[in-house]
Order: sequence, then C-alpha cells, then structure tokens
Amino acid sequence: MSLRGLVPLVLAVVCAIGLAPTTRSAPGRPWQPPAHPTKGTLTPAPHAKRPTRYIGDEPDTGQFLPDSVVLARVNDRVIRAGDYVESFFYSYAEFRPRPDSAGRLEFLNSLINKEVLGLTARSIPHAEGFEDRVVMREHSQRVLSNVLFQRAAIDSATVTEDEILKVYEQYKYRQHMRHILLPDRATADRVRAELIARRTTWKDAVRKYSIASDKERDGDMGWSTRMSLDPARAEQVYALEPGQTSAVVSDPDGYHLFQSIERQTVEPPAFEGMRSLLRDQIRNYKISERSSRLQEQLGREIGLECDSANIAWACAQFTPTMGTSDPGHGASLNISTIVPDFAPADTSRVLARHKFGQFSLRQFMDEYTALQPLVRPNVNEFDLFRGQVIAMVLQPWFVELALKRGLDKDPKAVQQIESRREELLVEHMYQDSVLSRIWIRPEERKKYYQDHLPGYVTFDQVGYAALVSNSRAGADSLAARLRAGEKAEDILRADSLMGMNSGSIQQRSSADHGTPYYKVLFEEMRPGQVEVEGPDPHGDYLVLQVRAHDPGRQLSFEEAESMVDDALQNIRSEEMLKTMLARLKKRFTIVTHPELLGRVLMVDPSLLHD
Repeated sequence: MSLRGLVPLVLAVVCAIGLAPTTRSAPGRPWQPPAHPTKGTLTPAPHAKRPTRYIGDEPDTGQFLPDSVVLARVNDRVIRAGDYVESFFYSYAEFRPRPDSAGRLEFLNSLINKEVLGLTARSIPHAEGFEDRVVMREHSQRVLSNVLFQRAAIDSATVTEDEILKVYEQYKYRQHMRHILLPDRATADRVRAELIARRTTWKDAVRKYSIASDKERDGDMGWSTRMSLDPARAEQVYALEPGQTSAVVSDPDGYHLFQSIERQTVEPPAFEGMRSLLRDQIRNYKISERSSRLQEQLGREIGLECDSANIAWACAQFTPTMGTSDPGHGASLNISTIVPDFAPADTSRVLARHKFGQFSLRQFMDEYTALQPLVRPNVNEFDLFRGQVIAMVLQPWFVELALKRGLDKDPKAVQQIESRREELLVEHMYQDSVLSRIWIRPEERKKYYQDHLPGYVTFDQVGYAALVSNSRAGADSLAARLRAGEKAEDILRADSLMGMNSGSIQQRSSADHGTPYYKVLFEEMRPGQVEVEGPDPHGDYLVLQVRAHDPGRQLSFEEAESMVDDALQNIRSEEMLKTMLARLKKRFTIVTHPELLGRVLMVDPSLLHD
C-alpha cells in the first residue's frame, strides 16, 4: 500500500495526537533559539504545577480544572487535563475536532485509543531495524538540544513584579536619541571608551567613525517611545539617562552606540492592559540573552567564524517561506515551497569555519531542503540566515553539552524519547495488523470511481498578468493599454530593459487558496478582462488581466486509479483499526470522566501567562 493512505489515519488517530512537544519539529531540523523566543517554545514538564495563570489579563480563579485533574485512565497510565490541552494544541490543526462538547469527547477517546495502542505495541516483541535507529538517533539529538535550551535558557527566565514595574516606568516618557554605527566590535569599544573619557565629542566621533547614512545629522534618530522600538533594542537602550551612552549593541548592520539627548513626559497606557505584554517582553529578552550566551560559549569552544560575505550573497537568493497578505478579500497565509537552485560552483561557498572543519552552502541546502516546507524558517535576511547556519553547525555540540550535563537522564528527555520509540512500535503494529491485510479488488476501485465522479476532476487553472503601479493614474494607464490590445509581456519587457520590475505573468490553480485576489481571478473575472485593484497597505495598485481560464475536466479512471485506491485503503484501514481497538480495549481497565471536559480550559498553553 502507498504510504499516502497511511499518513492521515496514523497522524490523526495513532501518532500525531499526544506527541511530545519536541516532535512538532521536522526530523533533522536543528535546534535554533529564536531571536525573540515566543512564550511556549518548549512546554513545561508534564504535570508540573503552574503559578497563577492569566487568561488575557484576567487571573484563573479556579473556574477551570487544574492541570493535574485526571480525565481518563488506561491501566496505570493517566490522562490529565494539562496533557489533554497540550496534546490538543500540539496535534496537527487539520486533524483536530471542534472544541465543543462532542469534539472534546472525541478527542479524549482518541487519547485513550493512543494509550491502548501504545501499551499493546510495547507488549509485542519487535527488533529495532536500521531505519528505526536512524529515526531514534535524530529524534534523541533534537530532544537533547531542546531540553538543554529549556534548562539553560527558559527555566531560569523568571520575571518579578518589580521588573515589570521598572519597565512600565519607561512608558511614561519619550526619548530623543542618536546613534553611531561602527563596522566592528573593536572600533565600537574604542570609540565608546573615548566618549566616556571625554577624549572626543559625539559630533567628532560620528564624523570620523560612523558608517551610517545619517552621519551628516550626527546620527540623530529623532523622538521615539519605548513602544515604537523593537522590544530587544528597547531593553538595551531605553533606560539611558539624558547624556548617557549605551554599551555596544550589535545587529546585522554592525555595532551601535546610542545616546539619550533629552526626555519628555508622556501619558502611559494603563498598567493592567500592559502587564502581560511587559512580562512576556522581559521574559523573551532574558531567554534570548541566555540562548545567545549558550551559542557564543559553544561557538568560542570550536572557534566558529561565519563568512559574512557568502551569507549575505546566499540569503539574497531566498524568498520568504511564509507570509500573510490581505488583498481585500480576507487575510491569507501564503506558504512558499520554492528554494533557490544554486550552481555547483556556488554550493561550494563556505558559510562558516571552525576548528574541526567548515560548513558549505551545499551542506546548508541539504539540511534546509530536508525540512518540511511548513516548518522551514525564513532565511531571506542576513541575521535569519546567519542564525540558521550557526544552529546547524552547533547542533552536534549542543547534543554533546547536553550529554555532559546528564540531560539524557532528565525526565523530560526520557519521556519524549520513549514516547517516540512507542510511536514507532505502534506504526509497526499498524503496518503488520492492518495495512498488510488490506487488498482492494479492481472492480471495487471501478465502482468507487463511478460512485464518486465529482471528486475526480482537475482543478481550475487561471493564467493571468499582474502589473504593479504606485499610483491610481499609472494603474489606469496600464489597464487602458491592456484593454487596447497591448500585450502584457511587451509592457514587462520594456520595463525590464529600463531596469524596472513591474510585474509578472503567472499560472495559478484553484487549489491555491492562498493566492492573492483568489475570488477576483477565479470567480469574478473572465478571459481578456482587466481590473484595477488597490491600493494595498503600501499604497500600490495592481492591474490584473486574465489571459486564460481552464475550468478543469473529468479525470479518467486510469488517471484517478491511484487516488481511488488510496481512498479505499483509508476507508478499509479505518474500519479495521476501529475493529482492532474495540477488541484490544477489552484487555485494559479504562476509566473516563467525560463530565469534566466542559471545565477544561481549551486555550493554547503558549498563550497562558504565569
């Protein structure tokens, strides 16, 4: 049987539900502490007692069940409220039931089924094969890296009420600031020392050393509020007193020195509305600082040096993997599977060097393309690409450090590794007990095809031209030229010869629901029709011309046969799995408390505030 038939059922019923948080990453994906980690990057240890939670800015006063309350038991295995919520939000969204009463009961039964299958699979002798060992090695390394990050960066990142109040005070004024941008750390340290010792003036330092475009204005940044600054930058510089110079602050542009010129009092937002936001910002900054120190420590130990020129060149070849758009018909999430196709000579470019070797663009692409498109990070900016390179290079040393610290015996690591091992056993049992016993006869496939003809048609295809203008008048002029018969490719070619990229000619399928202007292209416009849309949030207008529309066609049985076979195998395997579960459940003592499900707080744990 094709594995395509196995994936939805196993993900929905067997494996995806209740995975340890680490397994949400794609196999082989290196750990990379985010520049500004979001709350919930890694979850607390199962059943850990939490401090007071906040829902929005309201405290949980007991109206919801504590995480430790048992919702179900399968022999000696228990499913607690905290497990239930984490499993729900860490499962694949497309396979989740609705969080209403019926959906909650359905999900609880799924977790019970998972435990029944896991206990049964563990009771069946199975020799670990080569592929299993590869999967477990990659998973174990990822778990150890993540647990190291948890213990070294997250667990200690606590925030006190005094720290929140101290930051809130910074929202009561605005700062007039200036900066100097310097090319390297040594120069930045020297210039700062000269400024502090008053051996040079700010104006002279800017004119002599700054590489920023605003040096003629003495690096004047104008007025800013704390809220207008990036949270990490604000943590570093917004507490400066007038006349005070900051420590050296690095970013992808280079090394900065900031100085406060003057302050003005402003009316701050209400504290209660800011408390949770400030707490998260402070905590995220602490996590980022700790993770950066951990990376720097390991980087120094192996002598890691990045090649900035090659990284800058490589990142410019990438486009964002994920983004959102709002073409006026509702926000869309756009996921791109496109990766650059580098020439062999370019893949040999060295991105990083260390004592034990070097890391090339070829190695980067091997690891990057091994990730599922949905979890590929954006690497189209210098700092994002560099961070991913560092994470890939340091991955083995994170694992080594985790082992040195004994984290392979950490309960969190042990639980997640054993959970993945059990999933493999369940997959083997499912293959042996269900999939290997399914056979679909040719006449069954033909009958299913005839009974479901509307489901086997090709998608609509639209070919269209999209031309961009920064003004309504320019857009109307383009539209008039197209309506008069001028070809879009001729307009684009002429603009290209003048060094302008004014649009493109594209082909889209009705399956691409994230396509901007989907409704306009597939439902409103006809071939030859021209429409002007906009302005978008950037003030640009888009001129659309539909060039061709293929409404799709009926697939023949021969063309659809493999899809028909997958559908029938899914149906048959689901029936067999339900039968097997009904038989297996009789071997276990199962206790459930569905009456408690209505009191479970169905909110993503990463959104709860301690």
